[in-house]
Amino acid sequence: MPHVVLPEVNCLLIEGPDARRFAQAQFSGDVDSLAQGQWQWNAWLDAHGRVQALMHLADLGDERLLAVLRGGDAEDARAGLARYVFRAKASVTARIFSGHAEGALSMAHVNANAQDEIALGYGDRSLRLKTPGTPADPEAANAWRLADIRAGWPILPAGDAQFLPPALALERLGAV
Repeated sequence: MPHVVLPEVNCLLIEGPDARRFAQAQFSGDVDSLAQGQWQWNAWLDAHGRVQALMHLADLGDERLLAVLRGGDAEDARAGLARYVFRAKASVTARIFSGHAEGALSMAHVNANAQDEIALGYGDRSLRLKTPGTPADPEAANAWRLADIRAGWPILPAGDAQFLPPALALERLGAV
């Protein structure tokens, strides 16, 4: 895939000595099995089991996790999760990146560098997250979404979604 600019990508940065413990308690996937430099599918569910946030959860190392949201608003998710931090030595910050589609990086691999740039292996392509600035290419964004659809990768629609994990095939994706 040639380099194209995608729409903004909503993310949550979870950092601190208790970041993993906090994520394990809040998210549906097995965060304990997430290796540094890798990502996994994950979801945040409400008390009724409905998906509030769908994400690629990446371990950036240095007690930092990055949740790349698959739909939804980062600030809304941050505010919701912040209620559960309690005494944990962890913080949750909303981050907006510019998404850049590029050639393949090995599947589920994460590469974070000092320039605040993060690359995720994304199937047969890669997603590079950078500081926002360059306008998105709508045609390329549609092609990116089509590739996600063909891969069976769900995106939460805008608004108050009421999906249960089976409706989004989260078990198939390994997010439960």
